[in-house]
Amino acid sequence: MKTIKFFTIITALVLVTSSCVENSGKYKAAIAERDSLAQVNMALDSSYNQTLDILNDIEQGFAEINQQESEMKVNLKGVEGAKINKRAVIAAQMTAIKEGIEKNKAKIAELRQLAAKNGKANNVLSATIKRLQAQMDEKDAQIQTLQSELNQKNITINEL
Repeated sequence: MKTIKFFTIITALVLVTSSCVENSGKYKAAIAERDSLAQVNMALDSSYNQTLDILNDIEQGFAEINQQESEMKVNLKGVEGAKINKRAVIAAQMTAIKEGIEKNKAKIAELRQLAAKNGKANNVLSATIKRLQAQMDEKDAQIQTLQSELNQKNITINEL
């Protein structure tokens, strides 16, 4: 009989102490840590999504620049005997290309700031930024070449 009372009391104590876990300091600390980790995870997800959005914008900008550059090269082939309208179209395309390049430069700068803000060395992101910057420099050089070619054709047109 005493053993039954003893086991009943032990069982009651176990139930009482286990139900008080939610009020313990360790439990509250664990919940606070979980919530803190969830917030950090959300911030990282947000930063990651923002980085991907910027990268997508840059890639789209490069595609638009390439398309405009191709159209301009086609128009540039027959500009020597063309009317003023065709020259105006080419000049507008050149302006659009330069604006696209400036937008991409701004996006690359924004991406660099975001990478610096995160503070952690991300080798893949750093390599991507370097690759994009090299691609941008190459496009800039191509546009300078196109600009000089366009200027030369304008001189030829003016001489006629």
